[in-house]
Amino acid sequence: VCAVEKSVVRMCRVRNRMIFYGADSQGPKPPAWRRAWRINSRYYAGQFHTTHTGKDREGKAAMLWLKAAHLIAVICWFAGIFYLPRILVYYAQSEDSATRVQLALMAHKLYRFMTPIAVVAVLLGFALAAFNLAYYLAAKWLWLKLLAVAGLAIYHAICGRYVAAVRADSNRHSSLYFRWFNEIPVLFLLVIVVLTVVKPL
Repeated sequence: VCAVEKSVVRMCRVRNRMIFYGADSQGPKPPAWRRAWRINSRYYAGQFHTTHTGKDREGKAAMLWLKAAHLIAVICWFAGIFYLPRILVYYAQSEDSATRVQLALMAHKLYRFMTPIAVVAVLLGFALAAFNLAYYLAAKWLWLKLLAVAGLAIYHAICGRYVAAVRADSNRHSSLYFRWFNEIPVLFLLVIVVLTVVKPL
């Protein structure tokens, strides 16, 4: 396999030389060319290896399915996190008792749906990290992300307390308070997405 990978790397060098300089060119490689060659050679060599190794291919497929399920769970969790405080805003604004009862029931049902989704999202995230545990344990961005997720979990628990309060008709917060409370998850979302995609640390 190693010999074939080296052959693929050499083919990439010839191909890129022809693209940049023409078929007959033997000129020196500039720095930009070297960077492009390294990227292409690693990509093609890795592609050959994963394409022809069944175990690696199955592991990659499992990771992609887990990642898809994790993203779906996170999206559902944030959808609930964003909408639940809005229900609390409408509850605090309403003066009709029947409407307040209906809104309290809606908040309770939504929170009951959100909680298992949140647990699934977190568990799937840890399952994804298990695919390359040594790398993730050394990644500073992941620890910051876990800190943000912990903060989001605390926010989730506070939402549960407010839902219990409106169910018992003992809410003491105004609609303005819940409006500001509703903006907090945006900060968690920004931090989590930037750390996951950009990985600045």
